[in-house]
Amino acid sequence: MVIQQGVTSIDLSNLPEKYDVKLEIGSSEPPDERASRLKILQEEAKHLRWRVTAVYAAAAISIVSITVICIFVVLDSRFSADDKAWARPILTALVAGLAGYLVKDKISKE
Repeated sequence: MVIQQGVTSIDLSNLPEKYDVKLEIGSSEPPDERASRLKILQEEAKHLRWRVTAVYAAAAISIVSITVICIFVVLDSRFSADDKAWARPILTALVAGLAGYLVKDKISKE
């Protein structure tokens, strides 16, 4: 491997035994720009985490509400058979979705 250094070149595969080699890899980005970029990235990540949490919370609230309504319709005698006919499949789908989610998590962790 030959590295060009200014006008001279150094053959790294043919160095003398007591040759002192020092390799430094650094960034050409100034420290203040790096700090600013990192701060922007941290704020974007914080905002993304908040959005994801809000979406999960909204989904959880919706699913729990639908489940409670369906259970109420199925168990209450004031509702007709037609009302219970739409509530049962929704409950079945919710239970199946929950089971699939839990099984997927267990399988993906193995």
